[in-house]
Amino acid sequence: MLKKILCIKNLGLFSNAERTSPDFDKATLIYAENGRGKSTLASILRSCAKDDTESIRNRQTLDSGNLPEIKLLFKNGTSHKQAKFDGEKWSCSYPDIIVFDTEFVDNNVYPGT
Repeated sequence: MLKKILCIKNLGLFSNAERTSPDFDKATLIYAENGRGKSTLASILRSCAKDDTESIRNRQTLDSGNLPEIKLLFKNGTSHKQAKFDGEKWSCSYPDIIVFDTEFVDNNVYPGT
């Protein structure tokens, strides 16, 4: 289970966000005004779940000469493990993450015919 976002650097609006995340629970709702980074967070979580790096590379902060860096803290029982994105790849993936957003709806919810 995702416990905390430890670090997001050089990705979308997040130039250097460290240890600002509250602890997450089994189900966590994230809401904010438009333009605050919700879609970027959804892309990060989906990328970690699917071990897909393209969506992260597509959101790299403009005019940043540095590669994106992401650190997520996961908890399994009493043990903790970090998933790190180093600008190239994830150190590990967590396929149990489910992101319910417009991309999820577009890919999984179909209108009746």
